[in-house]
Amino acid sequence: MERNQAEIKVRRFRRRRLFLLSFLLSLVIVAGYYTVLMTGISKAVPEKEVYPVQVFRAGEKNALKTYSVEETRFNGATYLPLTALQEFVTVTQYGDHARRSLTFSGGDIATFDIGTPNCVLNGVKASLEAPVLLKDDVLYLPVDFFFRRMSCFEYTFSSPLNANVLTFLSDVTPALTAHEMANTGRVDPATVPPAPESN
Repeated sequence: MERNQAEIKVRRFRRRRLFLLSFLLSLVIVAGYYTVLMTGISKAVPEKEVYPVQVFRAGEKNALKTYSVEETRFNGATYLPLTALQEFVTVTQYGDHARRSLTFSGGDIATFDIGTPNCVLNGVKASLEAPVLLKDDVLYLPVDFFFRRMSCFEYTFSSPLNANVLTFLSDVTPALTAHEMANTGRVDPATVPPAPESN
């Protein structure tokens, strides 16, 4: 009697072990199939290419500065350091690691909350396309700040250069606005998200 019960327990244990092994094997097969499927999809749909940014002064053929993708692309958004602005506009910077303010020679003032897209431009609250960053004490501004908030910049995509081009319009008085300005140039959609729709 005891021997029969022992044999029954052994058979039950073997059945449970076989079921568990079959279940694990099924999971492995499903996971492998999913991996192959996703790999095929990713190869069939190539990722959008991201381009470097070249900075020009209007009317000049040679770029003042070329920023590589590694220098400008962070967390899926395109940035330029404050030095790109200071190439053309006199700006005084002050603040700390939580908030930075810029005072322009014309009297305009911009204040940024580091790590957020929130800013105050000439006393009016506004929002940029991506959070403002501070890296090694260098202020990095989302590129839309230059062409949607500054009157003196144009941002376009150049096929011959295979790059996005930020052009300083030397015949336009630098001015800061909290209201988004339309950008007439064709911008690579992989580097600059579309402006949010107004309610």
